[in-house]
Amino acid sequence: MLGEGPSGALQRRVDHLLEEFSAQPLQHTAFEELERLLRETARWGALAGVYECRFRALDEPEQQHDMLLRLARLLEVELDAPQAALERYRQARELGPRHAPTLAGMRRTLARVGDIRQALLVAEDEERLTTGALERARLCAEVAGLWSRLGSDEMARPRYEEALRLDRHCDSALDGLAALAMRRGDTAAATALYERRLADLHGAERAGVLERLAGLLPSSQRERARDLLRQVVAEFPERRSALEQLCRLERELASWDRVHELQQRIVALHDDADTKLEWALEAARIQLEEAGSVERALEWANAAAQSAPQDPRAQRLRARLFELGGQTSGLLDALEALERIEGSRPERALEIARLHQRHGRFDAAAAALRTLLEERPNDTAALVLLDHCLAALGAHP
Repeated sequence: MLGEGPSGALQRRVDHLLEEFSAQPLQHTAFEELERLLRETARWGALAGVYECRFRALDEPEQQHDMLLRLARLLEVELDAPQAALERYRQARELGPRHAPTLAGMRRTLARVGDIRQALLVAEDEERLTTGALERARLCAEVAGLWSRLGSDEMARPRYEEALRLDRHCDSALDGLAALAMRRGDTAAATALYERRLADLHGAERAGVLERLAGLLPSSQRERARDLLRQVVAEFPERRSALEQLCRLERELASWDRVHELQQRIVALHDDADTKLEWALEAARIQLEEAGSVERALEWANAAAQSAPQDPRAQRLRARLFELGGQTSGLLDALEALERIEGSRPERALEIARLHQRHGRFDAAAAALRTLLEERPNDTAALVLLDHCLAALGAHP
């Protein structure tokens, strides 16, 4: 009922706890350990079953409420089941109608399933319970976002403004007001909001606002946007979001040296080989198709091949670039790599043989052709080329 789990000693421990819990679902020590182990092993379906079982065994409303809330959060977040989560939040609300986290979860889930008006009604109850300035600011900004989703800017705007009055550092309210200004075509008002916010910011907070400001500036102010982002990456050289935004902007401005440098910095920040590969392949495409640089494209293609030696895309790109650059030795290397990765293909094998012949390696060409002819004994082109190679070697077919 509660699903399969990990193997070995941990599996046996979980099985033992499940057996103990099934017999005594109110036993607190077994429940706590079981909950911890199921979370550590990400067995979310099993954990949901445990919560359900314990909820049915409890008879104290406060404890039932706690278990329903745990279950609702699990369904909402880990199991990605908003409708099921909503039902549990509703049950929890019946047991704790003035419990702010329950109301917040219910509002959040209602908004997620698109029932914005019901989410706004729940928010009204939340507002009566929320007293702290920072908490009220956060709630005001979230409620404003709901009104904005309904297309009611006249209801959203005062809520965002109230959020900033309560907490001038409420970035979600600042972003919301800027979005409203952009929606009505008032770029100047949107940028002014961020510029006023910059006055009392330092460090990473300032960098974040500079990024958002740069993203709002129209194409006529691309140079200014670039300057803002250069400030950010100068102070925070490993801030990936700023590097990527600046790289896109430098592409628009055709600053290819800068694009190449930024691409190198971005790739260096990634540890995952697959991510490095995708970035390197895209960088090669940009350098070839947009910047027109075969040399730099080849540099990136080689980096892609180094990152993922068994990925055929990198080798196909290398082959294309070597061919464009007239580098037959490199082309041969890439084609032979593809043969190792994908297996032999007649047309490619013939091309490899031709390249060996061109470089005077008649024995290697002949060996490749003999292998090809085992599969296609009547291949005229292969037979003719083999005859030439054998003649050059002083042999006879």
